[in-house]
Amino acid sequence: DQSALLGFEEFYVNLQASSLLRRAYVFDAIRLTVPYVSARISKDGRMNLAELVPVDDGPQPSVPPQAGKAPAEIPAVEIGEFEISQAVIEFRDESKHKPYVLDIVPIHIVLKNFHTKPGGDNSYAFTAELDKGETLSWAGIVSLEPLRSSGKFSISGVKLPRLWQYIHDQYHFDITDGTVAVDAGYSIDVDATPIGGQVSQANIRIEKLAIKEDGSLDPVITIPALNVEGVDVNLATREVTVRDVAVVRALFTAWLNPDGTVNYQQMFAPVDSPTPSAAGNASPKPKDEKPWAVWLKEIRLEDHAIDFEDRTLPTPAEIEVRSLSVKTHDVRIPIKAAVPIEVGMRLNETGTIRVNGSVLPNPLQADVTLGLKDIAIRPFQPYFEKFVRVDVQSGAVNLDGTIHLAIDHPNGPLMSYEGDVRVEGLSVADRDQRDEVTSLQTLSLNKVLATVDPTTVSIKEVGLQEPMAHLVVSPDGGLNIGRLVVVAPPSARAEEKPMEPQKAKSPPVPITIGMVKLTKAAATFRDNSVQPSVQTGIFNLNGTIKGLSSKQLARADVDLSGRVGKGASLKIAGTINPLSEDAFTDLTISLGGMDLTAEGPYSRKYVGYGLSKGKLSLDLKYKISQKLLEAENRVVVDQLTFGEKVDSPDATSLP
Repeated sequence: DQSALLGFEEFYVNLQASSLLRRAYVFDAIRLTVPYVSARISKDGRMNLAELVPVDDGPQPSVPPQAGKAPAEIPAVEIGEFEISQAVIEFRDESKHKPYVLDIVPIHIVLKNFHTKPGGDNSYAFTAELDKGETLSWAGIVSLEPLRSSGKFSISGVKLPRLWQYIHDQYHFDITDGTVAVDAGYSIDVDATPIGGQVSQANIRIEKLAIKEDGSLDPVITIPALNVEGVDVNLATREVTVRDVAVVRALFTAWLNPDGTVNYQQMFAPVDSPTPSAAGNASPKPKDEKPWAVWLKEIRLEDHAIDFEDRTLPTPAEIEVRSLSVKTHDVRIPIKAAVPIEVGMRLNETGTIRVNGSVLPNPLQADVTLGLKDIAIRPFQPYFEKFVRVDVQSGAVNLDGTIHLAIDHPNGPLMSYEGDVRVEGLSVADRDQRDEVTSLQTLSLNKVLATVDPTTVSIKEVGLQEPMAHLVVSPDGGLNIGRLVVVAPPSARAEEKPMEPQKAKSPPVPITIGMVKLTKAAATFRDNSVQPSVQTGIFNLNGTIKGLSSKQLARADVDLSGRVGKGASLKIAGTINPLSEDAFTDLTISLGGMDLTAEGPYSRKYVGYGLSKGKLSLDLKYKISQKLLEAENRVVVDQLTFGEKVDSPDATSLP
């Protein structure tokens, strides 16, 4: 097509006449100025340079080998200076969906004192500019007999988006920004068996990397700086040592799709190809080949950020991670020993998470200390909406303990936790009415020991400080607490739980709680089904429940006291066992002198008279054992006095 293919401006050769006497080709200088190569792959995959080779007209007559003839030696060549200057390489691949273009200009190669004498070393230098600000340099020494070379090379400022375009069609993501720089020393000995080769003190630096999903505008991964320093590679021993890996201030935007997949799964999956996979055509790995060993001395991920959204929920949950740092060291691959790990992060602005310990990936085993501080509950509210109609207005979780996890656990549990858990400043409201239904100042679980497979729970003390419940009866008689539970329709329940063969009842989970301590507990009651509404409650309830256990014969001692209404005393004492299969209760409840005038609206509605005076006292004894109830009720109403008559359609005719 008459397009430029190969060419040069000048080819200069200075051959010494003494070459004939010295039995060697001796050149003072060889210089090639502005050489030009245009390499192009057409849409059908043919390379234009390959068309220079004559077409094979068929099999040629073979020449019988000459017996006993020694292989030809490398001709003796001496070159004082070999130089290629201002070279240009143009590459264009039109077989891609989007044609790929790469120009390498200018290329400068200098080779000094080159010779092919055995044992001799030749120095060389090579520089090239791939694009403005993209440089490649290579310098060192080389010998041909034996074939050896050593030196240093560096690449800097190479723009990743342009390189990525060449293989972009194979993936669902695009690199929109970023540069890479590499520098290293090397040595290679081709004549050695196996081939000897080493890379020493290599450094790789990637800056301003940005990756976006195909079809989107904003990047989902940005990495301002990724540094890999002090890389040593030994081809003969198949060993790699890395002094330091550091990734700084990366930002990840991730979400969980409705089908349960993470956006990165689709993004990084290779595009399906109709051609057979390369793995199927690859030569099998020799069985006796030594596997590669990698030693990562230090790994640091510093000041990362993650924006995560769970789109599997009706109301997506948004989780924000900031100041994420991960540190580990002495990671040897293949990993056969536990790896130390240190993790820290800020969660949803107010909370912090700290993890320190060790992890063994295969089989998975972890021993870590875990610290959660001020983890806000409200951002996780979308996970509750399937079960309850509540609005978590405030509240935070704190945790401090140790976790042991072992996938293979023939002599112990799958997972165990030992430590403390606290919930502070909790306030929960009705999602529809926006009225608070419960709150507490602190719920503390002290000295918790919990295991999974087998499942056991042991808590030394449960503390409840200022728990409060608000019970409200609506005008139609419904209780606000009952409206909070989301009940699936019968058809949905049938779909979720198909009929299964009845399984044997599993034994109860072993649970022990040393003591439950109540401090200033309260419950308010308002009945809006009568007018005016009735308001009362239990206040300042204090005391303990000691010795809770799921064991059948265990008994917990109850000792609680408080007040009802404005001044009536309340006392609850006895023994209970609510955690066993056969719940046991033996309680005495005493209420002394509760003012009945607050319940006057009931009297007006059902009796037809108001209450002007009266007090109620109760002495109740309840015992439940073997699912049988024994009850004694002593009720004393003192100085009950009706007030004025009221017209009420619900009033009962009384003497």
